[in-house]
Amino acid sequence: MLRVFIVSELEIGIKFELEFELEFELEFELEFELEFELEFELEFELEFELVLVLVLELTANASNTSSLNTVMVISYCLASSRDDTSV
Repeated sequence: MLRVFIVSELEIGIKFELEFELEFELEFELEFELEFELEFELEFELEFELVLVLVLELTANASNTSSLNTVMVISYCLASSRDDTSV
């Protein structure tokens, strides 16, 4: 009877420990993935916005057709790369 009680207590202890470890690992992994994803997304957003501002400034200063064409190509490439990363 005592042996059954001890084994039962050990099973409960092991089960609780495994559940706790699994929960901790899952929380850590999710937190790390979310943090990395948000950091990457924010970094990309900032880079995209900085380049977009540059493109807008170039557009405002473009006085000839070739400069304007260059700006349009850059804008198209940025828009295309933006669409690819959001998929």
